[in-house]
Amino acid sequence: MTDQSILREIQLAVLGMLREFDAVCKRNGIRYFAMCGTLLGAVRNQGFIPWDDDVDLAILREDFNKLKRLPREEWGEKLEFVTAADDDLRHDHIFPRVYLKNSRIQSYDDVENWIDPTTGKAWSTGLFLDLYIFERISDNDREYRRTLAMGAKTERVYKGCKLEANYQTAAGLRKGRRFYRYLYGKIARAIWKTPWRRLDRRLSARIEAAGKGEQIGCYYAPFGIYGGFDSYKLREEDIFPLGRLPFEDMMVPVPHHTDVCLAKDFGADYMVPPPENNRTHIDFVYADLADGRVLIVDPIPGSLGARTTEKQGQERA
Repeated sequence: MTDQSILREIQLAVLGMLREFDAVCKRNGIRYFAMCGTLLGAVRNQGFIPWDDDVDLAILREDFNKLKRLPREEWGEKLEFVTAADDDLRHDHIFPRVYLKNSRIQSYDDVENWIDPTTGKAWSTGLFLDLYIFERISDNDREYRRTLAMGAKTERVYKGCKLEANYQTAAGLRKGRRFYRYLYGKIARAIWKTPWRRLDRRLSARIEAAGKGEQIGCYYAPFGIYGGFDSYKLREEDIFPLGRLPFEDMMVPVPHHTDVCLAKDFGADYMVPPPENNRTHIDFVYADLADGRVLIVDPIPGSLGARTTEKQGQERA
């Protein structure tokens, strides 16, 4: 597990990103609000959950569309906004993210299981803020579940369509569904130049065609799948008007009824921390925080840390 002091440095770097993102949204009249572990951290810890390593934010479809229209210069020198339709190989999910420019992070899973197809070396990404798009969902339960299931399926295959899975080391890749996802990615990249764009278009078209009812939800994983189909069906009054709660040294927007959202996500006893063996986060091996700090946690073979250490040794020689 990543050392707590290193994890804290990563948290503070992400907090700086959140401040910048908050400023962008305020300047442009864009609403967003904390969800998942970030909302729980604001309520229970007034900041990051001690073992958490990222920020989870929700944004309504109309505000997401505003965000997409912002000119690049509006994001300033530090942030980059990336969606599933973009070719950026740092991005491996169907939901959008905001990345910290020039940052790089790498975990054990990244090194062992994923390859950057442009370099043939272990994949890495950047420090990020997760953005989940919420919108009015269909009142027809069958249509809602089918669209939600399509979102989950798209999420499962997206990464394999963009990156090369390491067939030699990926745990369990040779059997079951993981092998078929690996094979799907290989075939998709052979047929289409940018299969991730095709996946994004298909899912976006399905969501657009779905009925628009009274409740608000998210068709993008992990919402509604890992916690059950109804886990993120919210009423408008559960979200609006937005409140604000302390999060570290800033105030973040939060849903109006935080208890409803947290109970749906974590259960009624969400204020009780889980046992230590269930306190998970990304196990980093390397982190370049784009401010001069480079944290080589574990220079395992093939990692950015190992390559950096080797380069430094060559330079000293």
